[in-house]
Amino acid sequence: MLRLHEDYAQELLHVYYIWLRLEQERTNRLHDFTFEMNLKAREQALAILNQEMARNDTRTRDKDEPPYDALSFNALRVLEWQVRHLVRNGTLELPKGNATCQDLLAALCINGMTGDRVTGPRFRSITQELLRSYVVPYMLSFAVNPQKTGAVIPLRGSLPFAEELNPHGVTLLPFGICRDHVNPRQTKQYYVPEFTDAARACDVWFVPDPMGATGSTVVQAIEYLLNHGVQQNQIVVLALFGVPEFIAGVYRRYPLVRKIVVWHLGTCLNNRAYIVAKSDAFAHVGVSLVGDFGDWWMRRVGPRYAESHWASTGILPPELAQRILHLEV
Repeated sequence: MLRLHEDYAQELLHVYYIWLRLEQERTNRLHDFTFEMNLKAREQALAILNQEMARNDTRTRDKDEPPYDALSFNALRVLEWQVRHLVRNGTLELPKGNATCQDLLAALCINGMTGDRVTGPRFRSITQELLRSYVVPYMLSFAVNPQKTGAVIPLRGSLPFAEELNPHGVTLLPFGICRDHVNPRQTKQYYVPEFTDAARACDVWFVPDPMGATGSTVVQAIEYLLNHGVQQNQIVVLALFGVPEFIAGVYRRYPLVRKIVVWHLGTCLNNRAYIVAKSDAFAHVGVSLVGDFGDWWMRRVGPRYAESHWASTGILPPELAQRILHLEV
């Protein structure tokens, strides 16, 4: 009798396995069909995205026009899909950080309720705490040996990164570049560093940008590295704030970069090419904007600061340290 029960149980188990397998195959077919349907929609949206981004790249604008054409809903939708895809394949990382880290990031935004923003020494101290406690240790996790690690420092916004990386022995190459405010997809270069012997010995390169907006600055910095023999898979791109437009702008030009890291992924760019921060992340300050990081960080920086923090520490050549105090960018 017991033997009959065992045979019956085995038969039921076998039938269950057959049903499970058939159900899995049905689900896979349904998933494949849904994927194909979504793929067609994505291809259409991708065509729209490429058209809109190309228009921003090439359009000539008057000074009284908005400097950037915000992307349409369909273009943003395919950008969101690209972001999820890059997260899944490991190209993109979105570190969460703890509550303190999020508070520091929020403090650097323009408050959506009051329009207020910290500036000058307070802005610098918040940035330094954020970089020193969270961002720079995360960056150095990519480096086996900091003395064989380099960083291209777009001036002026990435100077805080240079100040925090310098004590670790990272090779710093200040890159004088800024975006054109009439057309933010275009950049202007005013200082190109020499690629030194120490730079040639580096096997990991960082390209930090506090505000990952259009991606034009980062693309120019990567191009500079590639022209000097650096491989894409040696490059880590990092932004404190970024948007899908930034990630797509970098990835479509250089898809083999080792990693793109964005600490706060915003919603999109507005028509001034400012980052619209996600309101759910910074609910206590409303819908916030982020932009002109270098201008806000440089407020009330004088010759004494430039000498003690940049020239005497070797971050910048003395003449460049004084020059950027008076730049109109």
